[in-house]
Amino acid sequence: MLKSHANPFHQPAKQWQLRIHAQRDEMPAFEEAFGDIALASVSFEVNEDTDEWALDIVIDTPPDAGDLASRMALASGLLGIATPKLDVKVLEAKDWVSEVERGFPPLQVGRFYVYGSHVTTPPPKSAIPLRISAGAAFGSGEHATTSGCLRALEGLARKRHFTRPLDMGCGSGILAIAMAKLWHIRVLGVDIDPVSVHVARENANLNRTQQLNRFAIGDGYHAPPVRAQGPFDLIVANILARPLMRMAPLLAKHLMPGGIVVLSGLLDFQERMVLDRHRAQGLKLIRRIPQNHWHTLILANQ
Repeated sequence: MLKSHANPFHQPAKQWQLRIHAQRDEMPAFEEAFGDIALASVSFEVNEDTDEWALDIVIDTPPDAGDLASRMALASGLLGIATPKLDVKVLEAKDWVSEVERGFPPLQVGRFYVYGSHVTTPPPKSAIPLRISAGAAFGSGEHATTSGCLRALEGLARKRHFTRPLDMGCGSGILAIAMAKLWHIRVLGVDIDPVSVHVARENANLNRTQQLNRFAIGDGYHAPPVRAQGPFDLIVANILARPLMRMAPLLAKHLMPGGIVVLSGLLDFQERMVLDRHRAQGLKLIRRIPQNHWHTLILANQ
């Protein structure tokens, strides 16, 4: 899963890629060990039979062998495993916007038609169009976590009308824009990353939903707009398993009785621990959407 810590399309003079091979359930520990220096990180399956995964981490500071070794040893020690091999290489500078445009074709997710700002062909008349800036393709809907959320929202729209939704960790704004178009209501989106909030506002302009979408910079549920506008009848949080677990009590505090929650950003083996934290807050699982080892969960406050 791609995890962006700043604008992923800004490139300093030189960047380095760190690659770690480990088991799938060991990935979070290594991500956390390098979290303070990572510009971005992505993990992917290498061998399905052995459950081997690889983690690529991009940094923009010259790698220090001693520091890298200490981080690797710390994570390995916490996991109780032998320290995996760490490969380091210099990354070539690329025109990322052009790369993204070539790799971001239109995508149909249920009734949603997700397409980049570089696409000139009009969307199908029967679809709900979501036009996303090519420079923000990390929130384009292609990843299983985003498409899972879009499918969850489409399913909810067939049964219920929401009036006060929240997109927690809004990223490119695609989910908040989708909610605004589904229910023609005002939607608040919050992200701790100023770059993401800027991109989300640009995407709202592209979709002409700027009157319905408000995006704010803030630290999760502590953000002033969240405190001012809550409680919410729908909360969507497409983040990662660990922050979802950590934020579960505050999520429940800001959810109306009878409210609905859509959670994503978790792998199948992480579902149980994420569910346990939310069930402890009185939430009940009503549907799961599995896709390529990633799960999207729909819960109700009953």
